[in-house]
Amino acid sequence: MYRIMLERRNEKRLLDRLRALRESEKRFRGLINSVGDGVVVTDAEQRFTLANPAAGEILGLLAKGLVGRTLGEFPRLLGSTGALWTHGCRGLDLLSAF
Repeated sequence: MYRIMLERRNEKRLLDRLRALRESEKRFRGLINSVGDGVVVTDAEQRFTLANPAAGEILGLLAKGLVGRTLGEFPRLLGSTGALWTHGCRGLDLLSAF
């Protein structure tokens, strides 16, 4: 009986955390999408995993059309300095510092 109660308590905690995560992600996306500057997030392979509408406008695509593409497909976006910077960041997990 105690084990069932413990499992239910753990299940409720998990559901509460998932709900909070969804709400946090919704606020994050709302903030990113409302920014007038182009914002993109890339993975370790420099593929866009998130792009806001302003980034799409800058690059002449819908934001949805950027997801899955790579920085390398837009060489003029960063110029030579940006290319050097992104090369140095390959494989760097910037979030691990937090």
